[in-house]
Amino acid sequence: MVPIYHAKTGAFESNSFSGTIPSELGKLVNLVYLNLNSNNLTGEFPLDLTNPTKLTELRISSNYFTGRMPEFGNCKQLQILYLTSNLFSGPIPEWIKLRDGHYQIDLSYNNFSETSEPSTCRETFNLFRSSSGQKNNS
Repeated sequence: MVPIYHAKTGAFESNSFSGTIPSELGKLVNLVYLNLNSNNLTGEFPLDLTNPTKLTELRISSNYFTGRMPEFGNCKQLQILYLTSNLFSGPIPEWIKLRDGHYQIDLSYNNFSETSEPSTCRETFNLFRSSSGQKNNS
């Protein structure tokens, strides 16, 4: 269980937290930065955490999140999104493909559908081994 952290930043990296993320974490409307990298978090990513309007950076790499990638399209301030090494599947959401080079997005080492990959390559968008077909090796 991840503890609730009432502040603008939440750095919970490499703490061996396990289980699911409590939905109450999404009620932190002033949340700007959230780092849950390298834990043992499981299940689908909570929808409540896709709405913090001030969130600029989200790092949830190296966990065991499953299901479709959450829709962070409402997080207009989101500049950095690292979802590396999880178990996300399904299509890559359109809002991600539409983001320009000002955004750093890493979706590598997941199980997205190969047909949902964007046709062009961007320097700030990492899809290395992100699909089940494993076609994208560069």
